[in-house]
Amino acid sequence: MEDPDDHTQKDAERSGHIIRYNFIADTRGCTVPDLAPGGNAEGIYLDNFTSNCFVYGNIIVRSGGEGGIWLNGGKNNIIENNIVVNSPRPFGTGSPDFYAPQIAGFLTGNRVCRNIFYRSQSGKPWFALGSWTNRVLGESDYNLFFNADGGEHTISIDKAIPLSEWQKMGYDVHSVIADPLFVDPEHNDYRLKLESPALKLGFQPIDVTKIGIRR
Repeated sequence: MEDPDDHTQKDAERSGHIIRYNFIADTRGCTVPDLAPGGNAEGIYLDNFTSNCFVYGNIIVRSGGEGGIWLNGGKNNIIENNIVVNSPRPFGTGSPDFYAPQIAGFLTGNRVCRNIFYRSQSGKPWFALGSWTNRVLGESDYNLFFNADGGEHTISIDKAIPLSEWQKMGYDVHSVIADPLFVDPEHNDYRLKLESPALKLGFQPIDVTKIGIRR
């Protein structure tokens, strides 16, 4: 008989959620019950095989934990049109080795497109893709990356590689390294100026009036 408290079983798969139009900020040091004392919360964390989700139009600033948006074993998730600012790892997928053998058939077909990944200071690789196989991402393209301090741009697939090498593998071929031209990032205003290069990539401006408690 399966342990009902074992959340790594495939039958615990969460599926089909829509997560959009949230402003998530300053989760470093947040106290979360299932994290270590004084832990850090990710911006958006799709845990334990969470699949077929649509993560769209979110603004994530100064997140903690593993980073901005983290997929832990799920498949066919769409990560699109989000802004991730000053997160330790803007996007990551975790390691399938952690879940073996339950991982079979999962951690595949995820799509990461038309997002803005921005840092005021260079840090860890933009993507952390543990135990990489080319099944993990079905597509990653039309994203904008920018280190405001001019630092290097890397992707981690078990080891850090330059973004240019990642592009030779067929990913982020149309993505660019460019200043997204936020209106006033020092005061958390992440609207885009009209001349923002992100708009040329198909990024849709996020209507901040849709963010917040609904009356």
